[in-house]
Amino acid sequence: MELDRAIALYMSDCRARQLRPKTMLSYEQALKLFAVWLVDTFGMTAIGKITADHIRQYIIDLQERGKYTFCINSSSCVFNHPQNRRDYREKISNCTIINYLRNMHAFFSWLVEQEYLPRSPMQKIKALPEERRAKEFLDDDEVMRILKMMDKSYFPELRDYKYLKMLG
Repeated sequence: MELDRAIALYMSDCRARQLRPKTMLSYEQALKLFAVWLVDTFGMTAIGKITADHIRQYIIDLQERGKYTFCINSSSCVFNHPQNRRDYREKISNCTIINYLRNMHAFFSWLVEQEYLPRSPMQKIKALPEERRAKEFLDDDEVMRILKMMDKSYFPELRDYKYLKMLG
């Protein structure tokens, strides 16, 4: 089976299972980017020929090429002008790559479940380490400024004011 056909069938199944539109958009984008990359890099379109080595090479390529250097189709590159973005070619975070891999894992598991593939090439793919950024916190002066700006005659702001005071 061709990868484009398999993606279309998978997306139909996602709609039938009433997945959230944002989830389906994420699945479709990740899978179509992988499909275009697979064709451009290996000239491959058959799902049965995809191996763990192809997926590992895709991970390496994502890590090396940077953000917005690859488009699903040429018209989206022309329309969106990715080269004009401030973060063009910057490193793609591990969290983004992990999301792509999670979406691909769900897709390949579905292909196995539907008996389109005997086993998933994702089985042998190890997880990437997650990069966690430290959260920024408000200092005491910033919290006090927020509290002073709240309109306590309006119930939602009075409620929030009390919550913030309890936390402080």
